[in-house]
Order: sequence, then structure tokens, then C-alpha cells
Amino acid sequence: MQNPKIKANLAIQEKHGYISRESEMGAVILDSEKHRVLEINETGLFILKQCNGKNTVEEMVKSLCNEYEVSEVEAKGDVEKFIERLKDLQLLV
Repeated sequence: MQNPKIKANLAIQEKHGYISRESEMGAVILDSEKHRVLEINETGLFILKQCNGKNTVEEMVKSLCNEYEVSEVEAKGDVEKFIERLKDLQLLV
């Protein structure tokens, strides 16, 4: 079931102005604007890197399937859930 708030052909772009430090486990994001530190796992970091303003949600799902060998249904759920979280945290444009 598709999330009605996220269109599969919509290009998503991350917001600039925060600092991230990558590790083998994912990344730590320092959002100085909101005075908070966020941790994301490896999958979240992979999805965040896809948020370049060019990739659509559909393309992100395909990339996630290829990178992690997960089903399209699982990847779509992960991408949509993570994008919603990023939107809630105001880390997307």
C-alpha cells in the first residue's frame, strides 16, 4: 500500500546546513539549527544519500533493493517510512 503523502515519481532532496559524520554503523547528524543530534543506521544513511533532488522515491526503492537484496515491498516501506521521518524532522527540502 502506497503512502498517500509520498509519490513514487517525486524527486526528494535533503536540506543542507547540517553536519553528518559517517561510520560503519550509519551516521550521526548534527542539526545546529534545531540544536539536536540524530543517529541513523546504515540503511537510513543509504536512503539519505539518495535524496539528491534527482532520484525519485521509485528509484530509491530500486537502489535499496539492489544494494541490500531486499524485496521491493520491504524496500518501499523502508524508504517511505524514512522519508516521512526526515520530513517530520525538517531535514528535506
